[in-house]
Amino acid sequence: MQPMEDWTGKRWILSIASFCLAGLFVADTWVIVGPGHRGVRTTLGRVSEGVIGEGLCFKLPLVQRVSRISVKQYTMEGDAPCFSSDLQTIHVKFNCLYRVSADRVVTLFQKYQGDPYETLVEPRIQECMKQATALHRAEDLVREREKIKHVVLDQVKAVVGDFVEIADIVVNNIDLTPELEKSIEAKVVKEQYALAKVFEMQAAQKDADIVLIKARAEAQSVQIRGAAVAMNPQVVVLEAINRWDGKAPQTLMIDRGVVPVYPVPGVATFPAEK
Repeated sequence: MQPMEDWTGKRWILSIASFCLAGLFVADTWVIVGPGHRGVRTTLGRVSEGVIGEGLCFKLPLVQRVSRISVKQYTMEGDAPCFSSDLQTIHVKFNCLYRVSADRVVTLFQKYQGDPYETLVEPRIQECMKQATALHRAEDLVREREKIKHVVLDQVKAVVGDFVEIADIVVNNIDLTPELEKSIEAKVVKEQYALAKVFEMQAAQKDADIVLIKARAEAQSVQIRGAAVAMNPQVVVLEAINRWDGKAPQTLMIDRGVVPVYPVPGVATFPAEK
């Protein structure tokens, strides 16, 4: 009786173990590739050519394996220690927006191990950033930050190729040494002071030019009036009559002679001098 019970117990254990193994075997026949991912199938270590899209896919249990690779866009922060053309130490802080190309996940899986940003993108950014900053003086790097950004972006895209799509490289800040920042600040203050002095000199020159133009115009006016009087002395008499207020004087001395000023109609008159 005892041996029969032992066999029955062992049979139950074997049945449960077989059921568990069958469940594991069935579960290993399918894989779910989530949104924003692509799958790469390997059979006994050999990579298949086709890319597995999102959704449910089947595979041979214990023989095939499906690796999931994200094709979403990510933003990574970085810091690139560089040197300027005048051998000043600077640190360029940047953000890189990138995504793995969905059509190149198989080749990327074969050639590069680990995170594609760490193994492929970031080393190229560091190299291209050093090359770009080495062409500019330290005090010019801040003003030309946008130019450096475009140069580095184009170079990284060319080096990385179509394995990874580089959406953008944003230069957040360019850190200089405290001594260099003070030196640049002092230089800028001097330049602004010099520009202010130049502006003052230009304003003074314009004022002097205006005074000179007015003086020349006045001199020309006097010359023209003098020439008119020389040609016709009666112009003075006519001018005096036009300006006379009817009160005084009643005579004008012109060329050592006395010229009477005649009363204007409608204005009070005075007895003529004898």
